Amino acid sequence: VKKVAILIPTKNRIDFVIRTIKYYVSINSPHPIFIGDASSKSSEELVINAAENKIDVYYYHWEKLNDRKTMIKLAEKAKATSISNYCAFHGDDDFFVSESLSKCAEFLDDNPTYATSQGRAFSFELNE
Repeated sequence: VKKVAILIPTKNRIDFVIRTIKYYVSINSPHPIFIGDASSKSSEELVINAAENKIDVYYYHWEKLNDRKTMIKLAEKAKATSISNYCAFHGDDDFFVSESLSKCAEFLDDNPTYATSQGRAFSFELNE
């Protein structure tokens, strides 16, 4: 299975991050997750505990860093780990289908003239 580093910037939305981590735990995702948190308070312990030692989560607390700089730093951290040659960005309230990430990575390996790949996406809104 090809691993893709999932990069997630967040700020003051720890509930969304925890929900996202629990989702990836529930599907046994092989993909490492890199969280860049710009909140005033670190939530590292909550995030690591949510992973239940079942998925690889890397948490970084960069107080007040904007989302673009957070994404750049997360990409640098992911590259430095040598876990994956690929990364995918998503918001703290989004989800990826794990198998699709692996297929995208395989496609890129098989087609070196391509720089990006994307699967299908869907969006929905909850009426409360």
